[in-house]
Parts: sequence; structure tokens; C-alpha cells
Amino acid sequence: MVKQIFTHKIALLLLLCLL
Repeated sequence: MVKQIFTHKIALLLLLCLL
């Protein structure tokens, strides 16, 4: 569960960086 949330956070950060 924790791993999923961590991966999700990284994905969001990457999307923000792309924007």
C-alpha cells in the first residue's frame, strides 16, 4: 500500500515537472 502511494506521488511530481 505504502509503495503504491509513494509511486503515485513520484508520478504526480513528474507530471508537474513536465508542465
